[in-house]
Amino acid sequence: MYSEEADNALADEEIGLIMRSARRSETVHSPRNKSRLSSPRRAKKEQQQHQQQGPSGRKFSSGSVKEWMQRLRADFGDKILIWICVSQHLTKGLVLYYMLSTMDYLLRSYWVSGPRLQILTGVVFMPWVMKPIFGVLSDMCPILGYHKQPYILLSAILGISAFVLLCANPVTDAKGEYLPLAQRRLSLPSVVLAMFVCTVFVTVQNLLTEARYSDMMRSQSNGGSAPRLVTFVLLGKNCCEVIAAATVGTIITKYGPHAPFFPCLVPAALFIPLIFFNFLGERKVGKEEVSETYAALRRQGYAELVMLACLMLACTTVTNGIGFQEGRVEAAAYTGFVSTLVLVVLFGITLTPVIAKFTVFSIIQASLAVSIEGGAFYFFTDTAEQFPGGPNFSPVYYTTVLGVVSNAFSIFGVLIYWHYMRRWTFRNLLILANALHITVALLQTFVFLRWNLAIGISDKVFVLGGTSMLEVTRQWMWMPTLILTSKLCPQGMESTMFALLAGCASAGYTMAKYIGAFVLHELNVRPVGAVNEGHQFDNLWKAAVLSASCPLLTLFLLPFCIPNARQTAHLPTGNSVVEGSLWRRLRGCNDHQSDSEALHSGDSSETDSTTGASDGARGLFIDDQMFVTFCL
Repeated sequence: MYSEEADNALADEEIGLIMRSARRSETVHSPRNKSRLSSPRRAKKEQQQHQQQGPSGRKFSSGSVKEWMQRLRADFGDKILIWICVSQHLTKGLVLYYMLSTMDYLLRSYWVSGPRLQILTGVVFMPWVMKPIFGVLSDMCPILGYHKQPYILLSAILGISAFVLLCANPVTDAKGEYLPLAQRRLSLPSVVLAMFVCTVFVTVQNLLTEARYSDMMRSQSNGGSAPRLVTFVLLGKNCCEVIAAATVGTIITKYGPHAPFFPCLVPAALFIPLIFFNFLGERKVGKEEVSETYAALRRQGYAELVMLACLMLACTTVTNGIGFQEGRVEAAAYTGFVSTLVLVVLFGITLTPVIAKFTVFSIIQASLAVSIEGGAFYFFTDTAEQFPGGPNFSPVYYTTVLGVVSNAFSIFGVLIYWHYMRRWTFRNLLILANALHITVALLQTFVFLRWNLAIGISDKVFVLGGTSMLEVTRQWMWMPTLILTSKLCPQGMESTMFALLAGCASAGYTMAKYIGAFVLHELNVRPVGAVNEGHQFDNLWKAAVLSASCPLLTLFLLPFCIPNARQTAHLPTGNSVVEGSLWRRLRGCNDHQSDSEALHSGDSSETDSTTGASDGARGLFIDDQMFVTFCL
């Protein structure tokens, strides 16, 4: 089952995808384009005719999946759709879910304690923090004239090698018992390094693939093309996640924690022929074009963003380096706390005020999601021999049942948001979502105190209900965040800003893991899967209360960091992500931020877009039919 931190990090990944679709939608339906039409009736008619034909002028009827796919093929071509199936559906959907669901069980087989398990998972997912660096390398350092494919090929080769090593390292015998550590081919550091390399592969190909098809969406003259492609990407990814959730529990039970890495080899290997035949459709560029691109980005504040990305990577590397050493939980937690403060201060003074406030809020919110995943994993999955009277969930229930239910209620939460909440103000919705999320998380502590049994609710039913509600509230927290992100980023900087914001969230969740590991360590919650270790969970409820209560601080920060505007309102943005920042003002730059500062006044909450009240939200999926198709 996904941990909350990993799930939130993956949710942040979708911001860039939908954000770029929103930008495309707002461009197509802008007042400038509409003013060229003679009348509203003619505008609507021509827009409908334009959206019902491909680039060649071929008309399509609406309503069937077949016609919908024909539109996609006409607009984007078969090659890029096949690439997306391998990259986003199989790799990001299937492979990443297998990795997330298997990792805890694999580390458990090495007798890793609960606090250390959290630290090692933070090390494994460090490549998500490195996304801005990967983006800078691909933008500024093309290999043989190509920005993306050489980096994807290199990461795929590394990923295949790492998956082979993990597959060749069985940790259980024919009876399902753990093999002695001396009989295993890989040590614990080698396993962590291999999973780190696998994450690098998933991260690099995902980032560069999104950059490629976002460019293709911007080049389409058909306004309905972008949301159709977004729907295709998310629908396929969710279907593959459901398939992975439905099978991973059985695979772990029958063949051991190393077995799910076998099917991961197939998508990784498929990238080699796809790159050889240029299914990505990347064009070779010259040095002059690279120089022009760099000059344009520098005018928009690219140098400052690179500096922030390098700083974020340095802070995370130092923290993970300390935490990777055995017995350094306290030092890693203190380092993580200081690193978080450094990131908050520097992002706050470097970026334009509105974006800075939102970024600071994102870092603090992620850091306050104190993780107790390591202790909770052992609490739920210890056998009756290891934890008499515990929940004793099997891998099938913990990964498959809870995983499938989480995906289903995630879609349910999106549907509720779409029908009832998309016109709310950012502040009101985020306050409600955070408050409900905190309440449900506090109720989850009942299971650690065993109070649910006292009132006649079984562990499976109680955890299933809590997981479902947390998924719904998590979607309500995520949806307005991605809309706000799409509206605040200056045009032309969406990809870079998304990578940086996603990296900020990932860095925050990494720090939350270290803080949580310190809390578990100090409360003597250090299970390893030993026999009769039930006493290790005596103080787990205290850690759960702290984890659920820390996000209360975000409720107090919301009025100061989030614009008091409706989600359908037009939010003015500057020409640069550093315009009007404290850093530039200290350097004597004369930037004007009156428009952006006005976003935090109460007046803007009643302002709607002049091009239609739902243009911003419609950036997700322009027509309701495609939105329902995705949700179903």
